[in-house]
Amino acid sequence: MSLKVVVLACVAVVALCDKAPVHAPHSPVYAPRPSYHAPAPYYAPEPAYHAPKPAYHAPKHYENEYPDVPPKYNYNYGVADGYSGANFGHTESRDATTCKISVSIGLRRNFGL
Repeated sequence: MSLKVVVLACVAVVALCDKAPVHAPHSPVYAPRPSYHAPAPYYAPEPAYHAPKPAYHAPKHYENEYPDVPPKYNYNYGVADGYSGANFGHTESRDATTCKISVSIGLRRNFGL
């Protein structure tokens, strides 16, 4: 029985709320039209910074650190290790444009593997 009463109350509420409320319309608001002015022309200010003049100095006369003489040298090294059996060396000699290089490598055939 109480369900019938609740359903009837809901139907009555829906029937009464079906119409939108009627309100008096607002009076129109009149405002003056906006006025736009052209912007003032822009003039860039003068730069406050002036680039300095280049301070270039001619290079001084350059003297070579080393004299211009043809190269001449002799160089060698060698290793003879009795434990591992390694025996190798390198010899190099140069006189102006002639260069002689000698390399010797002597390793033991059996590396103990």
